[in-house]
Amino acid sequence: MIGNKIVHLVNGGTSVGAITSIRKLATSLSKLGINVSLLSYNKHLDREDLDDAVESVYCDLRFNQVLNKYSNNELNKFFGLILLVYHFIYDVLKLNSFIRHNHVKVLHTHYLNDNFIACFTPRKVRKVSHIRSIANTKFLGGIGFKIYRKVIYSRSNLIIGISNTVLKVFNFPHSDKIIVLYNGIAKHTISADSNEENVLSRLQDINRNKIVIGTVTRFSKDKGLEFLLDIIKETTLDNYNIHFAIVAPVNNPKELAFKEFIVNKINALSIGDKVTIVGSFKKPVLFMPCFFLLVHPTLSREGFGNVVLEAHSFGVPVISTNCGGPSEIIENGHSGFIINQLDPKEFSRHINLLVNDSNLYNKFRAKALQISDLPRYNLEQSVTCLIEKYEMLCLK
Repeated sequence: MIGNKIVHLVNGGTSVGAITSIRKLATSLSKLGINVSLLSYNKHLDREDLDDAVESVYCDLRFNQVLNKYSNNELNKFFGLILLVYHFIYDVLKLNSFIRHNHVKVLHTHYLNDNFIACFTPRKVRKVSHIRSIANTKFLGGIGFKIYRKVIYSRSNLIIGISNTVLKVFNFPHSDKIIVLYNGIAKHTISADSNEENVLSRLQDINRNKIVIGTVTRFSKDKGLEFLLDIIKETTLDNYNIHFAIVAPVNNPKELAFKEFIVNKINALSIGDKVTIVGSFKKPVLFMPCFFLLVHPTLSREGFGNVVLEAHSFGVPVISTNCGGPSEIIENGHSGFIINQLDPKEFSRHINLLVNDSNLYNKFRAKALQISDLPRYNLEQSVTCLIEKYEMLCLK
């Protein structure tokens, strides 16, 4: 049996998809009678979909904030390093204090930096390092990555990769303590609020006369939105029956500024009547049934790609850049397409291929649904596997 508390550390910088997955995981564990806490960097952690028995605790950890500023050249190199060391020690002491006072048995971290900090907690605490993103192998000239890799491998009791893509970067030695555990998806029981109902109604109205192609993303340069606009321009040159919908949140001033830039570019390209921007929503999965297909134009390497799996779970084919994790979900040429070139014409050609061939499209839809039903993407199976691993760790 699993005794004492299992703590999941949720970093403020973790992606929306990752936080959603962690909440689902915590709720599933709690409903099975396991004592779970979420230790969060955010004072007001969103408790939506969280079981009442899951405790959420705010912990003022600062190393990640300083590291982000240092990486973005916002700090002097010398004094920045001093600040990094100071806040690293501060966070380790703070985390150790929390562990002592709360009788933590298993510490499960979900962010690259947190995985490293957790390695400096007492050995009696079982450490689970969940790798959800692709590591920067060039950090501090490559030396930082080598140190990180060695510490994580030697001090973690269990290393979970969200995909083979994220683990491949580390090239860890073969070991039973390294596993792949894909994000699981639950059955669709999500309801819309009044604001979301209005947007859904708007998209459904467009759907009556147009083929709606969706993109679920963030207003960030590395997500390929500028590239997407070129795809829209190319695709709608001769096909007036296609309309694009961009579902993207605005969480900070930087994203707001980039959204304004994108809106201005839409106007400059004269495609305002061919694209709709859907505002910030907590449940973008609600809009999947409105989409004929999903375009995933991201330019950055992704560890998994929740949105791709969610699209497939509604039978929506996906056309994506070759960006890592999504390539493990999409069966190229059968449930979607992986496009290697950053060429709007290539994307447009593959979009029109599915638009103009209903038989092919229906085959893609069937394959997408089949993939989403694979056991490895089942949330209950993921939870069962994790509990087995927890039990093994607690017996050691």
